[in-house]
Amino acid sequence: MIFMIPTHTAFRSGSPFRLTAQTPHCLAVQLDAWSLEYDKVVSLDTDIVVRRNIDHLFSVSTPAAALDSKWGFNALRRTAATRGGRWRVAEPDFPSSSPRYWPPNASTADGMLPFNSGVLVLTPSRDVYEAMRRAAAFTRSYDGGDQGFLAAFFASRNVAWYELPRRYHLGWCVQPDEVQEAYIWHLFLRHPFRQIHALEDEVEKRMRDAGLVGE
Repeated sequence: MIFMIPTHTAFRSGSPFRLTAQTPHCLAVQLDAWSLEYDKVVSLDTDIVVRRNIDHLFSVSTPAAALDSKWGFNALRRTAATRGGRWRVAEPDFPSSSPRYWPPNASTADGMLPFNSGVLVLTPSRDVYEAMRRAAAFTRSYDGGDQGFLAAFFASRNVAWYELPRRYHLGWCVQPDEVQEAYIWHLFLRHPFRQIHALEDEVEKRMRDAGLVGE
């Protein structure tokens, strides 16, 4: 089932996820997914293009997300920080069986963890939802939005997370074979695949079909 968070509800005055700690006008709408009455949810940003069936994401441990490719090519080759703050080079197996941990200073720019909430597998929980509501007033987000809030929120509680492979969140420094094999494209740069000229027509068509660009 595809569930759209209604804008008339999420953006009403007094939203529980108005991140007043630093950006009083910022609404972290995605966090309302923790209030849904489902066993598991795959949350997708509106600039996501799903190319292949991803039903198997419902089998992974939660919360699960991919590294944020915006932070550069070196970050793409790293898995998430381990408890000792060490990094290792490799793509995770799928499904990821080894938990990662947000670093304790994930709420600061220097300690940002390069995960992206554009594709997020989560287990709804009323307790977690209410804890987020309480934390929204004082928890600082490194990017001013829900992604940074999640990094800080879970780091403060030493919650493990599970890394999705890059093919479930492809959006930067892409290679032709990656594009063809990817399950999900994230078009946060509007058109991150222009460097691969042979694929521009396919990308443009998929963007039009998804309603992300006009004719």
